[in-house]
Amino acid sequence: MKGFKFRLASLLNLRCSERDAARRGVADATQALGILETQIADKSSELENLKTQRGTHLKGKISVDQLLAQGRHEILVEQEKATLQQQVGQVNVELRKRELILQTADQEVKRIEKLRDRALQTYRDTEQARLQAEMDEVAAVLHQSAEHSLRGT
Repeated sequence: MKGFKFRLASLLNLRCSERDAARRGVADATQALGILETQIADKSSELENLKTQRGTHLKGKISVDQLLAQGRHEILVEQEKATLQQQVGQVNVELRKRELILQTADQEVKRIEKLRDRALQTYRDTEQARLQAEMDEVAAVLHQSAEHSLRGT
């Protein structure tokens, strides 16, 4: 009696590898999204601090050069924040693509696993029928030899 061997095992392994790679891709995109969102929060906090500082510098002696420098810095931080927000949009698009790839890969693995399960069940049924036929044959031989022994005596 030989064991069950799934003909599409190598294809299943390949599809599992593709699915795992797709999972890593989704995880990477999600991580990148988290990093970008943290950076945006940092920029927002920095902008709030700069606006607070600007308000304190408007009291007392005012330095035009300092106000201009601070204004330029605020504009730079706002541009950096806008760039980060644009990148978030791009990463979200990429994340959706990767999630779709993962969904497709996962469906493909499930299809092949169903084929494997059906093939395994067919194999088990065939083996069970073969074993039952062997046992029936042995029982028939034993029964015939028992009858033959009883007649011969």
